[in-house]
Amino acid sequence: MDSSIVYLKGVGPSRGELLMAELGIRTYRDLLHHFPFRYIDRSQFHKIRDIRDENTLVQLQATLVEKKVIAQKRGSRLEAYISDETGRLKLTWFQGAKWIGAQLQVGKEYLIFGKPTRFKGTYSINHPEMQLMEEGKAPILGVLQPVYNSTEKLTRKGLDTKGIERLIKQVIPEVIMEVHETLPAEVIEDLRLIPRKEALQHIHFPKSIDDMKRAQFRLKFEELFYKWLF
Repeated sequence: MDSSIVYLKGVGPSRGELLMAELGIRTYRDLLHHFPFRYIDRSQFHKIRDIRDENTLVQLQATLVEKKVIAQKRGSRLEAYISDETGRLKLTWFQGAKWIGAQLQVGKEYLIFGKPTRFKGTYSINHPEMQLMEEGKAPILGVLQPVYNSTEKLTRKGLDTKGIERLIKQVIPEVIMEVHETLPAEVIEDLRLIPRKEALQHIHFPKSIDDMKRAQFRLKFEELFYKWLF
């Protein structure tokens, strides 16, 4: 738990110094206690024809029907099109065009997540998240995606909210067995609190809104309990 964050795979001295300077994260323990400040509900699916708002994140299940890398004065961009039974939608990437284009497979079904923008009456999505659907398997519903505080400097080093999420996914199995209970057994029993170990797992990656709320209540109560005590 008290190992320096620089030793976590994917961090190293440069990113480690930034995490310390920008977020005060010095150890595995600090990273484990860097909680999400909100969650994105990934349980809802939209159809292409239902997109009506530029300010709302949408999740679609659709087939990739076309992709092309377009040369520009500076670099290139990737344009792709997806379709479902209700329509067709353009996706665009202005960075990493060649690499992303090589990963995408025309004719395959994807889970697409992003924020629509509207231009001349037509919606499109820039830099969406793309997840290849496994054949014969339905998408997993009811997933709450954590959103973490980051900074511009960290984002430039690949440690935006998704980058921090990847580090936390890595650190939890390494340290979770070192998490010990801090509250008296009678308090946990009387208030029906979940164990601290379970709360720390669910605060980052809840499987349901109930899991998230129970984890938040347990951890907030613990903080107040020791403030009252001391």
